Amino acid sequence: MKAVFLILIVLTFGGYRPLHSLPGNPALDPAEDSAEYIRQTLAFLQQVEAKYFGDSLSFLEDKPATPDFLDCFNEIFADTVQFCARERDLIRAKAKNAWIRQWTNTILPDIRIIPGDSVTSIFKDLSRNWIYFHQHFGNGILGFSTPVFYNHYTFCLFYFQYSCDGLCGEGYYKLYKKEGIQWVKLKTYCRWIS
Repeated sequence: MKAVFLILIVLTFGGYRPLHSLPGNPALDPAEDSAEYIRQTLAFLQQVEAKYFGDSLSFLEDKPATPDFLDCFNEIFADTVQFCARERDLIRAKAKNAWIRQWTNTILPDIRIIPGDSVTSIFKDLSRNWIYFHQHFGNGILGFSTPVFYNHYTFCLFYFQYSCDGLCGEGYYKLYKKEGIQWVKLKTYCRWIS
């Protein structure tokens, strides 16, 4: 019942894109189901980023983070021990054509979400930026990529970033493996700290 409800909400608000219906994506799994993906995403985030659920001082930017400005995929895909050619193709396709195009409280009910255009507006005006954000919003801004699951939800590649001031922040990709009901970190890629 919850899965049907999530599908209806997502369809209503247009927050997903059906991967298998996109032309030119042979690496995508047409059997993957959007309700299952959202369920798995919520469970994954509640476990690996638990401290941000219910946090009243941080905001998640509504647009999923797309951090390839660091050319991270080249670093990740150079790791041929962790990723075979088929997995690299699948990850590329899923990262490019993510199911979730916008974080909403329907998907992540216990995280405060801020529109990306609000963030842009605050930081575009040099007289406002972090001082204004801290006074009117909170401590920092989170960025989550859409999790890239593969091998039947047993592996996940996920990007996280947190910014709290001009020289306060960090970000990284992490590769996780599901062992039983726990997600275990295997490796970190493209870590940055300011």
